[in-house]
Amino acid sequence: MFDNHARGIECQFKDWKLVNSLRRGLKTQLFFKCQMCNYEDNIWSEPTEPHVLDSNTAAAVGTLTVGIGYAQLEELCATVNIRCMSEKTYINRRDALVDDFLKTAMQSMKMAGEEEKQLAIERNETINGILYITVVADGSWMKRSYGSAYDSSSGVGAIIGYRTGKVLFVGVRNKYCVLCDMAEQRGVEVRKHKCYKNFDSNASSTRMESDAIVEGFKSSLEIHGLIYKTLIADGDSSVYNSIRYNAPYHDMNIVVRQVECTNHLLRNLCKKLKAVARTTVPKAMMHRKRNFVQLLNVVDHNILAMRKEILRVAAV
Repeated sequence: MFDNHARGIECQFKDWKLVNSLRRGLKTQLFFKCQMCNYEDNIWSEPTEPHVLDSNTAAAVGTLTVGIGYAQLEELCATVNIRCMSEKTYINRRDALVDDFLKTAMQSMKMAGEEEKQLAIERNETINGILYITVVADGSWMKRSYGSAYDSSSGVGAIIGYRTGKVLFVGVRNKYCVLCDMAEQRGVEVRKHKCYKNFDSNASSTRMESDAIVEGFKSSLEIHGLIYKTLIADGDSSVYNSIRYNAPYHDMNIVVRQVECTNHLLRNLCKKLKAVARTTVPKAMMHRKRNFVQLLNVVDHNILAMRKEILRVAAV
């Protein structure tokens, strides 16, 4: 910038004077004027090439990646003494990024489907001319239940290709929208917005997993041209029952088969072994208490070793 203007009167770097600055979120545009020839130009506080991620977009990406929002970003900027972008600017960047994330996620899932399809072709795994594969499915919730409180407002169900280990489908379920809820409480019409609420607020949150996974099975032919013939999942019967009830491949007379996940089987085994190890001694066995307690201690101290041995034997 500083060398672009005419230098017929030998302008020097020291002749440039900062005359103005404008903030654009986390970016700053600086305006300079040459005191010798009155030439004016401006420069940004960071590169502006189209392929370079600007700081405003990068900050929004960071919040989405680590799971925070504008309030946390504003507090972080205040802590390091940086003026934060406005909330409007943040929302605009975030909304644009969400659409880009969804497009990228869909492209990634389609590529994963093509990989699974190629592996099925190599093994000639077809039914009525349509390729079939084995998938792994599971769900997660925004709020942990700890085995009792199943009232999370958001949940997700994912389907992963067994051979590639790559995601083929993700379904998100939300029971709550802050704008819809505020409008309902105030008795006014909700303003136009992008609403992510897609699940009955009165329904049990445990249904989110099965609802999302069933959607993935129903759309497998449309998205990937594949049949999910075998499902590897935990021992939760509600998911498999929902798949059986909805019968995604009824027209082809195909019933999805379920195989329980080895990890969940071993985890349940370890839980039961721990429960056995913590069993109290019955009164009828008080005369043999010492030996019984010793046996319980042996079990308690060797649970992990038993799990490893089972895996070793299974791999032989």
